Amino acid sequence: MSRIAAGMAPAIALVTLLLGWGIRIDRVLRQAPDLPVMVPSTAGAVVLLALSLVLPADHPRAGLVRRLCAAAVLAICGWAVASGAVTAAGDRMSPATALLLTLAALVSLMPPGRPGWVGLSTAGPVLALFALESWLLDLTATQSVGVLTGLSLPTAISLALIFAATLLRAPDRGWVALATAEGTGSRTARTVLPLAILLPVLGAWLTIMATRQGLFPTTLGLTAGAALLGLVSAALVLRLARAQNREERAALEQGRRVAQLLDAIPMAVVVFDAKAEITASNRAACDLAGAERSVAAWLREARFLDPETRKPLAAAQRPVEALVVARRETGRLVGLFDDTARMRVLRFHCETLRPAGPDAGSLVLTVTDQTDSVTLQDRLSGVQRREALGQLAGGVAHELSNVLGVVRLATDTGLMQTEAAPMRQALETARDACARGSDLTRRMMAFGSDPSHEAPPDDALALIGGALRLIRPSLPAEYRLDASLPEESIGAIRRGIDLQTALLNLVLNARSALSQAARAEGRIAVLVRREGDTLVLTVRDDGPGMSAEALEQAQDPVFGSRQMQDGSGLGLSLTAAFAREMGGSLRLSSRLGHGTEAVLRLPMGPAAPTPEDCDTTPAPADGLSDRRALVVEDDPQFRAMLVEALRLMGLEVTPVGQPDAALDALDRGPRFDLLITDIRLGGPVDGHRLAALALDRQPGLPVLYLSGYAETQVPPERIVPGVMLRKPSSIDALRRAVSVTLRA
Repeated sequence: MSRIAAGMAPAIALVTLLLGWGIRIDRVLRQAPDLPVMVPSTAGAVVLLALSLVLPADHPRAGLVRRLCAAAVLAICGWAVASGAVTAAGDRMSPATALLLTLAALVSLMPPGRPGWVGLSTAGPVLALFALESWLLDLTATQSVGVLTGLSLPTAISLALIFAATLLRAPDRGWVALATAEGTGSRTARTVLPLAILLPVLGAWLTIMATRQGLFPTTLGLTAGAALLGLVSAALVLRLARAQNREERAALEQGRRVAQLLDAIPMAVVVFDAKAEITASNRAACDLAGAERSVAAWLREARFLDPETRKPLAAAQRPVEALVVARRETGRLVGLFDDTARMRVLRFHCETLRPAGPDAGSLVLTVTDQTDSVTLQDRLSGVQRREALGQLAGGVAHELSNVLGVVRLATDTGLMQTEAAPMRQALETARDACARGSDLTRRMMAFGSDPSHEAPPDDALALIGGALRLIRPSLPAEYRLDASLPEESIGAIRRGIDLQTALLNLVLNARSALSQAARAEGRIAVLVRREGDTLVLTVRDDGPGMSAEALEQAQDPVFGSRQMQDGSGLGLSLTAAFAREMGGSLRLSSRLGHGTEAVLRLPMGPAAPTPEDCDTTPAPADGLSDRRALVVEDDPQFRAMLVEALRLMGLEVTPVGQPDAALDALDRGPRFDLLITDIRLGGPVDGHRLAALALDRQPGLPVLYLSGYAETQVPPERIVPGVMLRKPSSIDALRRAVSVTLRA
């Protein structure tokens, strides 16, 4: 627009020079008799001013050209004043023309950002427009006004275009920026401004014409003109009001739609202005704050915690202060206890709106409840840790079983070969310690075993007592564990390790409940009884209890009323699943402020015989004499003691350490009466596979399996049947197992 206006002004000046002064067309020069004309010096100055505006602002020589043209215009005006060519009479440069040209040159020399630039740039077009309106309304009166005398119509139009081009050259300055902006008021101004300029002029012209035609006296004409101007002003005001109302309705409708969109978002959304004051929030944010306080009060007063340490956040670490005010980070996890004493994990995230428009600098804070995802992630990590620990425990138990097996066979052999009382007492002490170690390795193997492999039933009271002995050291000193157990055995139960795990989970769950209570002491009670064929195990605590909602969902693996630091959070759900698999049940009852009670009911059954129970009478040694046994064991120490024990029984033993050596011995002959092999042989061929290969070479060969690993729980996919003996074992158990295998 600036270049268009700047191009029209020299066009008028050149037409005046060529057609008016060059060819002497009087109508082009004067437009009417006795009217002033645009003199050549004025036309040349207009062309120079237009030239300074035509070049783009980023042109490398635009500044130089603008300064040279402005200097030339000032020189022309100075020469005209000095030579007396500036006068209102005759065809000379008028004072108004010299003033407007000087003003335009000065504005051209000033940078747009300099103070006073907008005012000087506006004064020129106002004076030019005043002259044009005066020409339109009363030409004779215009020439009688001193400041306008001698100002020609082409000069007034050209200079008005020059000043318009100057203002449009910097549209981001002053009132031009306001008129060209994208806001509501600017759009209204662009609509009303032309009418505000033209309608009063039109009204004045109509009044003057009516007065000249004698339609009414001059006084009445002035009154009519004033009334017309009043009507025009009123119409403009009403139009402005209507436009403003329309914009306000649109803004309200847009705000309503935005509010609906925010309410449809499932996460809490809070909008802050640049001063950290809340300007909007959605329904989810209000629900999070609760009905009794506002979102602002909730953000200001809620006891936010560190989700890992559960310690209250410092003032500078609270969500609004850290994310909205200080803007040190964009997001963080925050803990918060709800009304049911359950800690929720909330993620606060803050984003700044794009720096444009009326909302520039506003911030959007979103809050999402990530309790379930964080809990599930921690539970998964806990399960993975438990699986890895189970594998590690099984491996350690296997190695420890070999060590204890060496010790047990060595002590039993020593007891068979000595009658000295001090030596026998020492060996019996070592044997008892080995038995305790054997029980420990059995528990470790069960911890790392596949629960689908069914183990023989164990004594229920022994299992529960052993679990309680392991649990007591893990409880804080201020928590008392009271156990009420029957004095006599109440029978055996299957899946004893799962029973111990269930008891462990129930006691740890009670411990977690006590840790949430604001008391220095706590009590956990364990009660055991038998009802018919059912074991009833009760675990009770005097903690804070659970709400009805929490109690209803406590066995849901996704819910978990316990907090993440206390384990995987799957204890109750796993215990309930174990009870269902056993044909039993888990029942929970609780009241807020009165603690929680868990009752586990499991079916009981008879105990299964073990290799040690097959025959309590030692087998006669002569029944094993002259029998040939092939022993395959990769542990050299255990292999040596096993061979020694078997030879004491009268067997002829061929010991090997690897499956290949065992197959070579079978191929070479002579025929063996018994294959004794470890399950884990440290290679691709295990004991089961070796037994199958041995039977291919020597059909009907009896097999005795040894293992310190979880294979004591006999897998159903075993290829070759045989007796299983768990390491470490006594020499009597070994003798009975060999006898049973040979008789089979």
